[in-house]
Amino acid sequence: MPPAPWLRWLTAAALAFALTTLTWVAIGVLTPGDSFSLHAAQLVALIAAPALGGWLGRRIAGRPARRAVVVAAALAAAFWLLARDGWWAKGPPSAPPAASP
Repeated sequence: MPPAPWLRWLTAAALAFALTTLTWVAIGVLTPGDSFSLHAAQLVALIAAPALGGWLGRRIAGRPARRAVVVAAALAAAFWLLARDGWWAKGPPSAPPAASP
């Protein structure tokens, strides 16, 4: 028996949230320096992640897959609740040692 329509929509929303969070973390980790500037490809990824998550989430039918989506959404929520502001910032490069005369 296929899942109820409300369960399919809930799974789609949860997977969209999880994929968007994963994309946000990947952009933060891969962005050099302490500026979180979005480039065109990163912006496209942030737009595509929830669309892909919603599309895939509507097609998930198995109970184990739905459980995996719930775990991924819970981990994404934990990230948003526990990550400190500026987690992506990297410090300035260290200065080379001073040459002795």
